[in-house]
Amino acid sequence: MKQARADERCEAIRLRWRDRLRNCSSELRAWQPLIELRAMALAPLQQMEAWIKFGSLCRKSGRLELCRTSLSKLLPPGAPIGSLPVYQQAMGEGSQVAAPQLPGARLPT
Repeated sequence: MKQARADERCEAIRLRWRDRLRNCSSELRAWQPLIELRAMALAPLQQMEAWIKFGSLCRKSGRLELCRTSLSKLLPPGAPIGSLPVYQQAMGEGSQVAAPQLPGARLPT
């Protein structure tokens, strides 16, 4: 009974945080402190949509290293970080790269 109530409360908090981020300004400087705070409470895979959006904001701001670091948190353990297209762009490699395999993720357009 207590565990079910705690799970419901955690889910309500996750939904509230997701809604707050959706209503937040689409600027990197607004998102960065929020995403870092959320990372203390939730694993990146529990908030995949937010990390993908944050990675997109980083990329659009020209912060490719921060984008790479953010998106790498969504990769399965042991997956090569060099498979991320943004990593290859940051290293100056070719622009024809394959998208990484993120389970259940769709990158925003």
